[in-house]
Amino acid sequence: MKNTLLNILSIAARDLVEIFLYFYDKTTAIVLYLAGLGATIFLKYFFHDIRLLPWLVIVIGMDSWSGYRAAKARHKAAPEICPPVSGKVFREKLGGKFVAYFIALITLNAITEFEILGIKASDTLDQVDIFGFNFNFLKTIYYATVFGFMLHEARSVQKNLKVLGFDFLNFRTVARIDEFLGKDDDEATPSQPGIK
Repeated sequence: MKNTLLNILSIAARDLVEIFLYFYDKTTAIVLYLAGLGATIFLKYFFHDIRLLPWLVIVIGMDSWSGYRAAKARHKAAPEICPPVSGKVFREKLGGKFVAYFIALITLNAITEFEILGIKASDTLDQVDIFGFNFNFLKTIYYATVFGFMLHEARSVQKNLKVLGFDFLNFRTVARIDEFLGKDDDEATPSQPGIK
């Protein structure tokens, strides 16, 4: 009985391997085709500037790491006021930031890449003549938005490092960044209980 079961299992395993090898080439081709189709749709309709993504991930990572360290320092300095750092809050804030930036970048891509009757917005607004200057309206919107993202993250990293005792930007630079981002002094530099 035992040998019969082993023979049946070995034959079934051999048959499964043959079936897998038969479908492997076709499955691989279908998966690669679907992956290429998905990437093409993503690049065309969602986000086309892939070279920007590593930079955003780097600055978001720096901000997240420094924010986590600053939250730990705040809790250590004033545990009765500042709650302990939890992974759930960290994941929610990081996930919320990725979702917000992803939505903003998709919207930005839609604004700069949409077509009406086969005419792309980038073709129409590529070179707008304003007071004798050639002005690329859509690239200006795109780069100003991305620059705002980067500046926001750099300001957040600076705030977090200041809590940790590393104040690397002088007061005027911070004031200019806050002015550009539209933040007042109370919002830009919240009170840090117990931290000097």
